[in-house]
Amino acid sequence: MRLPLAVAHAVRAAVPESMPVLYRVSAIDPFEGGVALEDTLALARTLKDAGVDLLDCSAGGIIAADPSSPAPAPQPGHLVPLARAVRTEAGIPTMAVGLINRAALAEEVVAGGSADLVALGRALLADPNFPYRAALALHHPAPHEVLPAPYALALKRRG
Repeated sequence: MRLPLAVAHAVRAAVPESMPVLYRVSAIDPFEGGVALEDTLALARTLKDAGVDLLDCSAGGIIAADPSSPAPAPQPGHLVPLARAVRTEAGIPTMAVGLINRAALAEEVVAGGSADLVALGRALLADPNFPYRAALALHHPAPHEVLPAPYALALKRRG
């Protein structure tokens, strides 16, 4: 735990208090003797004390534990329980990841208290307009506000 703490302390010291410090962690891994959720909870508590403001909870996902047997295809939101556990048990804000690819799912994760933020990786690669489409789908009162100002102005004028 020394390296993550050294990095967290150095980063916190280098940035103003008004700027949040986020830390991405692989909360679990599928290998025997690998990182377990209990390890991540201990790390999260320590990072919180070191000034980290939010933990981005991922989980490897690059290779299967047993390469001869393919892992089942992950389902949308499959890593959300990790963010929820860290948020609840370690008392630090979290960001959820894991195929969050629908507006309703992203809203459910945040509104339901599973995480404070969601990260949209593949969803944005597949549809760079995802935030705008999500704002429309969720009936945001001003959906154009999720866009950069020049685009927002053009869409607002268009109606």
